[in-house]
This record gives sequence, C-alpha cells and structure tokens, in this order.
Amino acid sequence: MTAEHKRQTFETYLRAWSPISDGERGRLLDASVSETVTYIDAGAKLSGRGDLKSHLAGFQQRRAAFSFTLDKFIEHHDVALANWVMRDPEGAVVVRGYDMLHLYLLIPARGCGTRIAC
Repeated sequence: MTAEHKRQTFETYLRAWSPISDGERGRLLDASVSETVTYIDAGAKLSGRGDLKSHLAGFQQRRAAFSFTLDKFIEHHDVALANWVMRDPEGAVVVRGYDMLHLYLLIPARGCGTRIAC
C-alpha cells in the first residue's frame, strides 16, 4: 500500500464524520476501518464499526453540519500522525487536532483491527 493510498483511506474515514446519511457513513467506514476497530478519545473508548458509526452520528447531532479536513499526514513503519481541522457549517476553523494510527491495521481488507487514538 502506498503512502498516498494510506492518506486517502484516512480521508475516507474523516468524511464519515461529516453531515451525511447513515448509509453513506456506513459505506465510508466499511471502506476505511475494520469491523473490529478500536476508537479512543478523551471521552470515549469504542469497540467495533457499529459503535463507531453510532458515535459519529451522535457527533453530528451535537455539532450539526460540522466537518473535518486533513491538514497533514505523516507516516512511517505503519504508524501515522494525522493532523486534522474541524470546521463549523460556515467553514471557520473550530479546532485543530490529531489522531495517532496503527496503519497496518487501517484497511479492512487486511483482516486486522484498527486502532485510532485522538
């Protein structure tokens, strides 16, 4: 897998946080994280793609029409630091943050679990 493909996969995951239908959110998560994904941030520790999908839908209920864009993606040895920007509905920057990822676990086709820590 090329560095560009890894970046594109993470961008697919970020798009799942956008104001989209549940069906589209599921399609994006199916394409970017494994069924056994582990997601950890300061307020949540989730296991499984279904729990992550519900978490993202809940985010959109609390922050209607907010979205994320990838600012920088640095990776080596199947570990990555992804710097992202959260924007409000008008496009203004609300938060800049980062995720740490185990990339060898990112793609569902590899049959592994994904670990995303914010």
